[in-house]
Amino acid sequence: MDIGECVFKAWPRGSYFGDIEIIFDKRRICSSKASYGLDCDLFTLNKKHYQTIIHHDFPDIDKQLRDIAVERELRINRSIRKAIEVLRAIGIDDAVD
Repeated sequence: MDIGECVFKAWPRGSYFGDIEIIFDKRRICSSKASYGLDCDLFTLNKKHYQTIIHHDFPDIDKQLRDIAVERELRINRSIRKAIEVLRAIGIDDAVD
């Protein structure tokens, strides 16, 4: 993920993203792009297909994915809070709001 010209996260092989936004019907806040010269495959599952296929036809899998998404969201929120603390501690308050 980029924030301007800054790389925010490099995804290792087998990673996925966007599950929280699809499962909990949240607005997408990030975009992602592959780095030039890297070999990658990108598979997508949009909200409509998730709801019509996974949620309705595979409720056990839906529950597992929801449980994982809850944990991932908690981890992300903890990381965001820690980053805000660090920014404030070094005096970069304007980046927080």
